[in-house]
Amino acid sequence: QLNQDRSMLKRQMARVRRKIDDVRGQREDFRNRSLKLGLPIIALVGYTNAGKSTLLNTLSGSEEVKAKDKLFQTLDPTRRRIKFEGGREALLVD
Repeated sequence: QLNQDRSMLKRQMARVRRKIDDVRGQREDFRNRSLKLGLPIIALVGYTNAGKSTLLNTLSGSEEVKAKDKLFQTLDPTRRRIKFEGGREALLVD
């Protein structure tokens, strides 16, 4: 039984490691695409459920990010291009 459990845990750990590597790759691609745009990046940081997604929606004029009054609702980073008065642009990241 011990060997079966050990084998099962090794398979599960390998699966989790592959998922972590996938997420790392996706995040790296995300960063690289953001840098290629050549825009200043503004990151919204703060406590959980502090209104960062609501602020992103308000500043970008978009409702694509679902802002709910629920903990850990938006864990994945979201980016939106925003335009300031005068025509300057920036990338807003939640």
